[in-house]
Amino acid sequence: MKNISIFKRLASKKLNEGFSIIETLVTIFVFSILAILIASIFSRGIQLERRTFAVQKVQENALFVLESMARKIRVSEVGSNDDPTCSTTTLSIDHPDGALAYFLSSGIVKEVFTDLHDLSSSDVEFTRLAFCISGSSLGDNLPFKVTIIASVRSKNNLYQTPIDIQTTITSRILDN
Repeated sequence: MKNISIFKRLASKKLNEGFSIIETLVTIFVFSILAILIASIFSRGIQLERRTFAVQKVQENALFVLESMARKIRVSEVGSNDDPTCSTTTLSIDHPDGALAYFLSSGIVKEVFTDLHDLSSSDVEFTRLAFCISGSSLGDNLPFKVTIIASVRSKNNLYQTPIDIQTTITSRILDN
C-alpha cells in the first residue's frame, strides 16, 4: 500500500510540473526552422510560376506574330529579291489587297498594310527579326519561300528568358 501511495505522489508531482524554459525554446527553434523551410519552398514555387507565365506570354505572342505574318505571306507575291543570307530585316510583299511590309522598330514588330500598326505586344521585346527569301526568281516555276527568324524575350527584368523561333512559309500561288 505504501508503494502505491509513493507512485501516486510521484505521478501527481509530474503532472503538476510544466515544460521547462529549455524545452519551450527548443520547440520554438524547431518550429521556426520548419516555418522558414516551408516559406522558402513556397516562395520558390511562386517565382517558378511567374517565370513560367512570362515564358508562356513570350511564346504565345511570338506564335501570334508569326502566324499573323504567315497568313498574309502565303497569299502574297514576293518580287525577285532572293536573300539566302538572311540579312533582310524588312519584308515587302504584294498582297492581293495592296502593298504589305513587316519590320522591327524598338523591339516591336510593325505591319504596314492599310496603315501602320503593332503586331507584337508591348509586354515582349523582339530583339531580332530577319527574313530569308528564296525561290522568288522569275522563270524558275517554284513557289517562293520566306523563312522568318526571330528572337523574343520578356520585358520583365526578372524573367527575361530569350526564345529563338524560326518558321518557313511557302507561297500558295502556284501559277507563277
